[in-house]
Amino acid sequence: MLHPLTSLLLIATLQAAPGTPPVLDGAGLPSVELEIPDEHGGLDLFQFSPDGSILAGATRVGTVTWDDVQSSFGGEVILWDPLTGKILKTLGSHRTSPTTLQFSSDGRRLLSYSGQDHDARLWSIPDGALLAEVSLGGPGAGEQPPVLSPDGRILLHLAERTIDLSEDIDVAYLIEAWNLEAGKRLWTRTVDAPHEEIHARFAISPDGTTVALSQERILWKREGDRLQGRHLGGTHELLQLASGKPVWSVALPEKQRSQRPHPEKQVLFTTDGSGILMVGRKRVHHYDASDGKPVGDPIDLEDEKSIGAIHLSADGHHFMVTRFFDRQLEIRSFPDGAELFRVSFDFPDKLSSGIPAPDLHRVVGQISFSGPQVIDLGSGFAGSDE
Repeated sequence: MLHPLTSLLLIATLQAAPGTPPVLDGAGLPSVELEIPDEHGGLDLFQFSPDGSILAGATRVGTVTWDDVQSSFGGEVILWDPLTGKILKTLGSHRTSPTTLQFSSDGRRLLSYSGQDHDARLWSIPDGALLAEVSLGGPGAGEQPPVLSPDGRILLHLAERTIDLSEDIDVAYLIEAWNLEAGKRLWTRTVDAPHEEIHARFAISPDGTTVALSQERILWKREGDRLQGRHLGGTHELLQLASGKPVWSVALPEKQRSQRPHPEKQVLFTTDGSGILMVGRKRVHHYDASDGKPVGDPIDLEDEKSIGAIHLSADGHHFMVTRFFDRQLEIRSFPDGAELFRVSFDFPDKLSSGIPAPDLHRVVGQISFSGPQVIDLGSGFAGSDE
């Protein structure tokens, strides 16, 4: 139950000037703390199941040394009840810290992946069984995590390697699709030259048949003491997931690329699969999935804080915008982008690793130095007349 003072603050916050989206104090919203294991190296990776009834998370691996003997702990994949914060089940653990979690569309399978040892594991949610374990072709690119197909059987992966021009630069060099149950590659798209990079973002369609891809190729070369990258051109493409063959490809003109750097920060399909959203630093561009042509005007999200990520609601009517430094998130309507309300975290508070439930009414994360918690955004929706 809310403290009376907190209730008054929420009411005052929601009574904003007409036409002005209300701003909620994130640290003052109702929340539930998550039960956590006794030993772990950190907890900052979460994912809700498609129906929002289960919250998955993974702990980082930590190590301690005592009398010259080193031991490790953590790496667990854990399931919680997001309404009570109680642990439902621990599925197992990775040797190195997991970096990606994703449910299948029916919520019965969960992918866990570690970018350190590029180990992907597929878990059965009903019984906790390990269905598949695959070592992928190389460490995954941090800005584009692996993506699981809706049926939970195929994994799309962007692998990195260090180019021999420098020990300090890791570049993406291949995109590959894996059949997890069979433990084999379905197809691979790689670079043409040893010093070339695939700079890519991608998403799998809701029906699991196609891949939306935004990519740019960069050729690296050493000039004296410096590395220079030459842009070789960018494309928006739609590929067949099963084969990697193009359905359509749209080249990005040089002028357009100079105005809006590619690839995007994020690529995602609309909930019904008819559109593709390319998320830039200030705008979201909407394209028709059937031919790649623009749909309407871009959604302008320009703010003093740049876009972190976009999360579409399961019904396709809203989306959440997380902002740089994790101090602000917004709920907006789709496709017009009108802001319904925002949640703000005043310094030193911030919402680390914030991930919303599919209906966007709850978000999990960690506020400053508190334990991980599920925060209820319902009062914002109630006050926005959605």
